[in-house]
Amino acid sequence: MTSTSLRTRLSLRAGLALAMSMSMSAGLTACRGGAPTAARANESLTVTRGSLEDRMILTGEVEAMTSENLVVPRTPSWLLAIRWLADDGAIVKKGDRVIEFDSSSFSLTLEDKRQQVVRTYNELASEAARATAAVADKQMEVGRKRSELAKADAEANVPADLFPRRLHQEKQMTLAQKKDALAKAEDDLATEQRAARLERTVKEVALSRAERELRDLNARLEELTLRAPRDGLVQLAVNRREGRKFLVGDQSFPGMVVVSMPDLGAMQVRARLSDVDDGAIKEGMPAYSVLDAYPAKVWKGIVKHVSPVARLEGREASRRFFDVTIALDEAAPDIMRPGMSMRIEVIRRKADKALIVPRVAVHRVSGKTELRLTGGKAMPIEIDWCTEMACVLRAERATVTEGTPLVARGHDSQGTS
Repeated sequence: MTSTSLRTRLSLRAGLALAMSMSMSAGLTACRGGAPTAARANESLTVTRGSLEDRMILTGEVEAMTSENLVVPRTPSWLLAIRWLADDGAIVKKGDRVIEFDSSSFSLTLEDKRQQVVRTYNELASEAARATAAVADKQMEVGRKRSELAKADAEANVPADLFPRRLHQEKQMTLAQKKDALAKAEDDLATEQRAARLERTVKEVALSRAERELRDLNARLEELTLRAPRDGLVQLAVNRREGRKFLVGDQSFPGMVVVSMPDLGAMQVRARLSDVDDGAIKEGMPAYSVLDAYPAKVWKGIVKHVSPVARLEGREASRRFFDVTIALDEAAPDIMRPGMSMRIEVIRRKADKALIVPRVAVHRVSGKTELRLTGGKAMPIEIDWCTEMACVLRAERATVTEGTPLVARGHDSQGTS
């Protein structure tokens, strides 16, 4: 064995011995100081008079009392996918794009509607040209029949003694035929005009319907882009199917709220109360809230509402909570944002100028509540209510006075609950 390794071993043994010595010294010091510490604790237990508050601590988050919701529009395809979405917490101006839904399912339909408008317009123009030509032909035919009738009328009005009787009768018969031919031509013209007007009306109705469908489709496409109704903050809603906030690509149904724009000038706090504490908090109790991000500021408020039915936090959760709404006396739009976490202290009860005893000095013996005085005497008492550290005595039943020294209860089986 070398001299270097020997020196290393000796150094390790010396260090271990020193550590054990220090540990034993500390243990002895602790043992000697334990009894006086307990004695001093007992000496400090007295009956005091003052104020005591029963506070219950809750956790919650800030939310807006009112907000404008942007919902999924109704379309023939029913289910819409989100193609673009503004960032959660972004500040937007009125008219800025906030949500854009996928319009690919409408692309072919839009082109079909445009082609239908062009097609019906061409049909209307073609029908108008055809009707114009047909009516012109009928009008020319009426003109010819009138000319023929005028010629036949002139020949028929020649005196009968200038022509043979047979020829005169033929002229009269020809005049009657020309009148019938003119009447038929005029009827054909009127019929053609009515048919042209009817067909034009049908084509105009078809064109109007096609244009209306195109306008409706364009309006629906415009509705697929939701814009900010006013200046404000963008807050993404929770996709309850997924248990998280909406993301690009999520499917959404008509009427679902995807984005809300809260009113930052009117804020409140929504806290959670475990169902095992049912009835511990009631409406009207004062509350003091502190933002986790700004712990130096205390916000005063009051319990505005407690939900009558407890709910689950999620589909996989087993614990239930009551929703507690805290109304704040004031809001701070410059720092307060929906979703910020808050710590809330609800003042359940408060006693002023009451006799207060430490809870550790309260003894429970054979179903009776009592205090142990320093001389060993037991004094029966009645307690109004307790916090985690102290209890308030009923003033009308108080059997002790302020300043009475007390003894802490021991670690026996008869400790108070």
